[in-house]
Parts: sequence; structure tokens; C-alpha cells
Amino acid sequence: MLKSKRPIRSFISLCGVLIAQLSAAEPLKEFDAKAAFVYNFAVYTEWPEASTGSFNICVTSNDPISASLDAFAGKDVKGAKVQIQHVSGSLTGKDCRILFFADSEKASGMKLAQEVKDAPVLVVCDSEDWMKRNAMIGVLLKEKKMTFEVNLNATSKAGLKLSAKILKLAGAVIN
Repeated sequence: MLKSKRPIRSFISLCGVLIAQLSAAEPLKEFDAKAAFVYNFAVYTEWPEASTGSFNICVTSNDPISASLDAFAGKDVKGAKVQIQHVSGSLTGKDCRILFFADSEKASGMKLAQEVKDAPVLVVCDSEDWMKRNAMIGVLLKEKKMTFEVNLNATSKAGLKLSAKILKLAGAVIN
């Protein structure tokens, strides 16, 4: 059975457009690109159990990516509507599928990442030392190009399966 290549082409096209737009490296465009990556990680990741009702992407309260992520609220991911949850202090009761935190929010982000360690929550960070921050994916701006790196061992340990499409596009895959 042949599967459509349309979704991967869309993802690659979106990434190409975002990378091209980043040549000026304007802060807002950088966060828009990171938000688009986070949304696509949601689309191309398998969780151990299906979402019911909403697909929650959690972000630290003062995170500069918040406004960019809000643009994806209401979009569909695996039959559920995306909701952006702004968190501070604790993730209790938030039912996060993805936790994103920026380098500027590393103290609270690391605390939240520790809360979901080994749980089926995809932890994404935009810090150069993202693995030290307990993240599974690092979204990075390198030489005016947006890229991402994946810690495959951490995602597997949490019961998450990243699509081969994501792994193919990653700048680095660490086992």
C-alpha cells in the first residue's frame, strides 16, 4: 500500500520557508519558526495512548514563544484540538503532550521537565545545552538556519515514537 508523501513534503516545504525567512534572524520570526517546529513534532510523534478532547502543548508562562504557539491553538493533531497551556510552578492537572521551554526560562523549564521525566511528554527546549536541561529535542538557530537535534534514547524511554520523517530532517540524532 502506498502512502501519500504529501505530509512530508508539506513539512519539508514549511521548514524550507521558515529557514529562508530566518536569514534576517528577526526575533519574532525565529519564535514563529520554533513554534512551527513544535507543532510539526506533535503531528509526527506517536504517543502510547490517544489524546482525548484536546492536545495540550505546555509552555512556561513568561516564555517568548508563547504568542507564536498561540497561532496553532485549535489546529488538529491526531483527532484532537491543540490547546496552549501556560504553566508556572507545576504541571499538575495540565495533561501536557509537549512541554516547551526557552533558554530564558531554563530554571522553571528544568523543574517542569523533571516533573515529567519518563512520562509520555515530549520535552523541547531551545538551549544549546538542551540535553543537560532534560529535553528530548533541542530546537536551535545555527548560522542563521533553524535546525533541531533529537535524543532518541530519551524519547524511547518516555514511550514516544518519532516518525522517520522527523529523524531524517534532524541535524543530529543522539542514541
